[in-house]
Amino acid sequence: MGAISAAIDRKDSNAVDIVYEMMKSLVHRGDDAFGIATPDELRFSRRIGELKTSGLRSGFAIGYNLMKLFPRDIKQPLKMGLEIIAFEGTVHPVRTRPYLTALIKSAQHKAKTDIIADFLKTRRGAYAIALLHGEKIILARDPVGQKPLYFGRNEKLFAAASERKALWRLGLDRVESFPPGYVMSLTRKDLRLQRSRTIRQPKVAGVDLESAAKHLKKLLLKITVELTKDVGRAAIAFSGGIDSGLIASIAKSTGLDVELITVSLPDQPELAHALGVGRELGLPHRVKQLTITDVENSVEKVLWHIEEKNPMKLAVAIPMYFAAATAHEEGFRVMLTGQGSDEVFGGYRRFLSILDRGGPGALRKAMVESSREAYKINYQRDEQVSTPHHVDLRLPFADLNVIEYALSLPIELKIASPQDDLRKRVLRRLAQMMNLPNSVVERPKKAIQYATGIERALRRIAKNRKMTLREYVVKSFEEVFKHRRKASGIIAG
Repeated sequence: MGAISAAIDRKDSNAVDIVYEMMKSLVHRGDDAFGIATPDELRFSRRIGELKTSGLRSGFAIGYNLMKLFPRDIKQPLKMGLEIIAFEGTVHPVRTRPYLTALIKSAQHKAKTDIIADFLKTRRGAYAIALLHGEKIILARDPVGQKPLYFGRNEKLFAAASERKALWRLGLDRVESFPPGYVMSLTRKDLRLQRSRTIRQPKVAGVDLESAAKHLKKLLLKITVELTKDVGRAAIAFSGGIDSGLIASIAKSTGLDVELITVSLPDQPELAHALGVGRELGLPHRVKQLTITDVENSVEKVLWHIEEKNPMKLAVAIPMYFAAATAHEEGFRVMLTGQGSDEVFGGYRRFLSILDRGGPGALRKAMVESSREAYKINYQRDEQVSTPHHVDLRLPFADLNVIEYALSLPIELKIASPQDDLRKRVLRRLAQMMNLPNSVVERPKKAIQYATGIERALRRIAKNRKMTLREYVVKSFEEVFKHRRKASGIIAG
């Protein structure tokens, strides 16, 4: 695990200094080793400050901050022939050896963009890639967008990094999230974007509820094994709802050593429910009970990680932040979550009105679009509050094979009618097959920000400061990132 930085200085100056500035912004994502590369040289250091004195100069550079969680995590970038590459993330099934092996073995007669595009077409997973080839940098991101990657540009430079703050440090205010499943080729003069593999609407399958649930069980079992084959134990972010309940039950059935982690303010009805489900599953359960003070003290830290002044995203990110911190305290390097289910199985309440107004066809399109946009709404946020705690999030429902199968199912296997308050019907049938308690099978969805009491706590904190929640979040965000509009001395000069 770690962080990618990449830059092209369009004025023929020194991109190494630019990458160094970005890497300094990302030490929370990795400080076990630092590597920086130009087309001609590659340097490593155990301390970020030593790279500053390395003497490298080039208009093109990539860098990598290493967080060594697993034996396969090695210092990067790596040189392979004339190319230098940095790879951040994992492929499915998870392997014990470095993931660059498959890339290095790619056909050398192909154009570099085609090699990366083929990798995206054939390798499921959560990853981002930066490849330096002469006076060109190639960037790519997995088809689902589970690993964050951002890019920005102005008349002086092109730059990309694992988090926006690294680009804001350079004075780049217009920063975009890299589109999943695409390959981007950058030179001093232009930017070319090529689609490799993205989420698409498959042909609707002719399958009944029973058959779909049985197949889904096999698929989730297989995916969960693939996602955890490099570890003997994993934490599970657990609410007691249908998604986390299924993940917990399936993980337990694979023989994985599992511990449930629930974050909540005290005296929440959903907390009592989660504890009851944990007891019925017979799994160890750690509860992190927060106080209003805990929530208030976390606001600026979490906003710094998620990099967005969005009250809803903040309210969702806070429990994930504390869940990852708790998993780390318990000695876990991997945490499974149920994220990705609502988009493809019909969990969101807004899908009911879409079905009512436009019918099954309109809802199918909405689910595809929702799954395509999930990286902006959910995956980036959750990854960026978990990684600094040295915890790797892995999402069985967000695996590309699960997404494609779910999108192929008839709408009536997910939402029975525009009045269906439960929704996610095929998952509820699977939960019955897995012998989950009826309190899970028949429980309506409740968003985590409300179930944990976090949203109400934030409103109370804002009210005490005589502000609306939005005003409070925006003001806190601006305080945290007040430096973000100031260009560094390198760029300004």
